Amino acid sequence: MLLIYICHLCVQSFYAFFCADKPENVTLSTSSISVCKGSVVTFTCTADANPPVHTYRLYENGVVIENLGGSRITIKALNTSGQFNYRCEASNSVGTGTSNNTVVIVEGEFA
Repeated sequence: MLLIYICHLCVQSFYAFFCADKPENVTLSTSSISVCKGSVVTFTCTADANPPVHTYRLYENGVVIENLGGSRITIKALNTSGQFNYRCEASNSVGTGTSNNTVVIVEGEFA
């Protein structure tokens, strides 16, 4: 029997293989991509990881704005007009994975 495992770290015990990988398929989703100034947006970061993710970080225009610890959801009021690039990093004991950028456009005043 031929067994092929592709992962960063594999350990064989008497009964099974245990694989550990950095977070993959890191995805950042938002409750809206175009909002009025003053609106509240929910950001959700998800990742596939073994061992589990212990830290999520949310970036705005390349700067960390939120260290979420083990929580993957944050709610943020957007009080400045403009176009903003958000991304998420997910980390576990093996490494870090990063989402693609998500653009959020903030326009005008919230009525």
